[in-house]
Amino acid sequence: MAAVKVPTLDYLIKPMQQLKSLRPAMKLVVVEGASHTGIAGILPRPQVITEIRAFIAEQRKPAVSSSNY
Repeated sequence: MAAVKVPTLDYLIKPMQQLKSLRPAMKLVVVEGASHTGIAGILPRPQVITEIRAFIAEQRKPAVSSSNY
């Protein structure tokens, strides 16, 4: 997990919590009470759409390279 260097969307909370402990700067969003499917499913929750949009927007930002300095 420490070798993961790319942005990741994932729903497996325990591995993501472990990765967060290895990479404290990582943003981890947990949607409390959500399940994978059904009435408590995560997809219809407004927070999910907001977070996915923010994730995509962050990936669209130009990368800053050391050669720019």
